[in-house]
Amino acid sequence: MQGAAKFSAKSTKDAKEWLEDLAF
Repeated sequence: MQGAAKFSAKSTKDAKEWLEDLAF
């Protein structure tokens, strides 16, 4: 369960960085 939460947090962070890269 903790691993899934960690994975979810990482995916959210990666997606956010990817969107920021697209914005610039």
